[in-house]
Amino acid sequence: FLGAVPLILYFHAYRGEWRKVWGDLELRGLLAATAGTILLLSLIMPRQAGLTWAQTLAHNVITAVSVQTTTGFATFDVDAYSPAAKLVLMLSMGIGGGAGSTAGGIKIVRLLILLRLAQLAVRRTAVAAHAVVTPRLGGRILESGDIVKALLLLILFGVVILASWIPFLAWGYDPIDSLFEIVSAVDTVGLSTGVTSMGMPGPLKAVLCADRRRGRVEIRALVIVLYPRTWLGNRMPSP
Repeated sequence: FLGAVPLILYFHAYRGEWRKVWGDLELRGLLAATAGTILLLSLIMPRQAGLTWAQTLAHNVITAVSVQTTTGFATFDVDAYSPAAKLVLMLSMGIGGGAGSTAGGIKIVRLLILLRLAQLAVRRTAVAAHAVVTPRLGGRILESGDIVKALLLLILFGVVILASWIPFLAWGYDPIDSLFEIVSAVDTVGLSTGVTSMGMPGPLKAVLCADRRRGRVEIRALVIVLYPRTWLGNRMPSP
């Protein structure tokens, strides 16, 4: 969990700027997302077979913190969770931790931008057409560049996950379990439902390896690296 907190907050804490630490939207968002995952898992799977409700809750807490922070540690067999619980885990992995942390996922700040845009869209329906409604997040005006980058990353994540899912479906793997493996790889988590194994076909192993690489360096950064103009640049005209 400490690794999923934006590292800049430790600098603020070192300088005694506790108001900046506790007022940080990403820290609050990380706490809220983790608590929400624990609650949803506890509602969907209140008790596992052979375990007391207290033991099940303990496993759910550890699993929720692990997937939200993309740590990849588990004390319970992930494959034993129901399809609904696996979808909750995938959503949590997809969100991930704070920007500027060691966690994977799209990052809390981009989720907050998306939620702010949704709120803004609703507000615009209740104001005059010529009214100016400025999107803000944490007291800062959201520039168009910030919004475009956040939306672009969300789209790229969706495209990569969908493109990676199709080969697994073509090979006949369970849709939910195979999707879980892909999301776990893209978000650099490492949890598995058992689909990933030594006996997996080579092409599918290559898909997961590529997804893991995309997630570790971030998809947008990898696209920039692979874009030819990044290396060739604009040629200066001859004098």
